[in-house]
Amino acid sequence: MTEVKTKKQTAKKNTGVKNSEFRNTELKPIPTNLFDNRSVIIATCALGAVLLMLVGLVLFQKYRKWNKPAYPVQKTGGSIQNYISETDERIPVSEVDTAMFEIDGNGYKVYMENGTKTSLTGIDVSKWNGNVDWKRVKNAGVDYAMIRLGHRASISGEIAEDPMFRENIEGAAAAGLKVGVYFYTQAVNLEEAREEAEFCIDRLAGYELSFPVAFDTERAGENGRANNLDNALRTEIAKTFMERVKEAGFKPAIYMNTSWSLTSIDLQDLTDYDLWYAFYGEDLYYPYRFTMWQYSDKGSVPGVKGHVDLNISFVDY
Repeated sequence: MTEVKTKKQTAKKNTGVKNSEFRNTELKPIPTNLFDNRSVIIATCALGAVLLMLVGLVLFQKYRKWNKPAYPVQKTGGSIQNYISETDERIPVSEVDTAMFEIDGNGYKVYMENGTKTSLTGIDVSKWNGNVDWKRVKNAGVDYAMIRLGHRASISGEIAEDPMFRENIEGAAAAGLKVGVYFYTQAVNLEEAREEAEFCIDRLAGYELSFPVAFDTERAGENGRANNLDNALRTEIAKTFMERVKEAGFKPAIYMNTSWSLTSIDLQDLTDYDLWYAFYGEDLYYPYRFTMWQYSDKGSVPGVKGHVDLNISFVDY
């Protein structure tokens, strides 16, 4: 007679599964819907990842649209050449025709209209150029000189006169060159802009200029005190300096390169002032009006040791 055991008795006696029982155990098939559920989960995750990428892309494009300047610069091929993909109708356009540039017998860039030279050849100098023989410069075919009057230090903020300023301005004028000056700014507020203007006006007493007093604004290394000003403030600083210079009876101008003029200042608010434009390259493309062009920092001019900046002016001030 077969002994019938209760479930409780069986549980107490059996502490594991015997091999014979394991061999005789029937393996149940894995439900097919388990794989179906896993596929659904994977597909859902993948779709979610794609949606997140699309949302991120849309937000990135909107960020670029919100933050791009009205007239962006696009660099090509990693070179110094820049071209502008959009122009601002509020800014007067350039009338310079690059096909009219020629190289004269002295090796300088000149602007020719109907066979006649209509430009002036210039250089700009500072203490870094050392002692200049201005008579030799004049005899070498240079018409004008932009001379650094002074600068504000990019870290300390202290103002200083260029140690060669007086010697340069007097020597250039005595040699018969037309003369203008520039001041390298690092002003961070309107008060400092007025201070820089007064500094220039005081030191120009007794000198007669035939070219502008230029406000030189540019990036100063990695830690320049004025590097990170917002465009609106930098624009007001420039206007404050130039308006004060204008009140004192001088012709104001502003010196900038391509990227600085298009991304770091509100150019549309400076159309009342002449632009002294800096770009080193043969393929000039700048759609806005400029009156002087600094086209090289590696010029060679008799009377100046080493390299010197070369300029061309389309205006005889």
